[in-house]
Amino acid sequence: MKNSKKFIITIVLMAAINAMAGMSWWYIFDMARKEKSSVERLRIDVSATEKRLNNAHSLNNLLKNTEKDAEKISAVFLDSKNIVKFVEGLESLSRKSGVSLVIKSATLPGEKEAEKPKLSFRTKGSFRDLFQHLVLLENIPYQIRFDKVSFTRLEKENWQIDFEITILSYAPHENT
Repeated sequence: MKNSKKFIITIVLMAAINAMAGMSWWYIFDMARKEKSSVERLRIDVSATEKRLNNAHSLNNLLKNTEKDAEKISAVFLDSKNIVKFVEGLESLSRKSGVSLVIKSATLPGEKEAEKPKLSFRTKGSFRDLFQHLVLLENIPYQIRFDKVSFTRLEKENWQIDFEITILSYAPHENT
């Protein structure tokens, strides 16, 4: 009976130890499962944050590239603040081609008018120089319309051209 008591106590102790080991294993497994799901949520959050960050970088790069394009586009348009730049360009073209330039008149529309600026000017020089000036004028970075062009022979070698043009690439300045 002593042996049988020892045997029963041993079995009960072994069962208790096994039960405690099983409960400990289950507790550790449950904690690991919870941590695993927590880690998975964090990975998903990190992935989403990385995507947002990549999208932000892409958008930032796109905006930088767009700024360069916008600067190029706006350089083609004139507004009331930089119409003088156009006249200075005409003067520069006349110097390059060796002709004299006289601005006869300039008409700027009001701020709310839909009309475009008109410019009337005269160039004088040899026919060759005037032709070169005309070619240069056609290739300026602004869109213009020749409303009237009149060639007049003054002397043997000297000619004059009277121009009336409209600046089509004019965008009135808007206060924003």
